[in-house]
Amino acid sequence: MLVFLGFLGANVSYRLFSTYKHRVLFVGSSLITFLFIVSGQTIVEHIFQTQTTLGVVIDFIGGLYFVFLLMKERA
Repeated sequence: MLVFLGFLGANVSYRLFSTYKHRVLFVGSSLITFLFIVSGQTIVEHIFQTQTTLGVVIDFIGGLYFVFLLMKERA
């Protein structure tokens, strides 16, 4: 879960903030990652109402995004 969560947080912050200053990116990616965890857990518990864990959802979305980035760079 942690590998794809960090990967998603860092890449989303690179896309949202148009700077490469580490001070901005570190705070931004930390807040985005925190938002992913809180909103993801809320969605899994209250909307889906399934027995799945947040780690499975993050791994699935992170894996899809990783494959998307690989295919985009290949072209």
